[in-house]
Amino acid sequence: VATFLGRANLAGVEVLEANGTGWAARLASGEVLHGESATTLRAGQRGLLCARPESLVVGDAGLAATVRSVTFLGQRFELELEVAGARWLATTANAGQTPPAAGAKVSVAIDARAARLLPAEEEETR
Repeated sequence: VATFLGRANLAGVEVLEANGTGWAARLASGEVLHGESATTLRAGQRGLLCARPESLVVGDAGLAATVRSVTFLGQRFELELEVAGARWLATTANAGQTPPAAGAKVSVAIDARAARLLPAEEEETR
């Protein structure tokens, strides 16, 4: 979890496709993600996926994840997840529902409008 951009989840990716309005990138674990934001990266380049905790959606679709911990924060819950071998944070609204327990297997999707691709050099500034 990165802090130089505020709280953000970062993951190394290989850019598969990029144009002025979107991109496709592959995580090291093989999953392909799509985003709806512009990037300066081109197909074949390495980059960093940047997704803020509030842009992750824990539900029935997306990447396989395991809940490592859950923290109650009043109107929301913060979930520490293990996704593709990395630690990610997700923030969910506290709408009176019980959050998943530590150890639970869940799926996590990334809001395609909120995810960004950054040049891989950004990782060195963390």
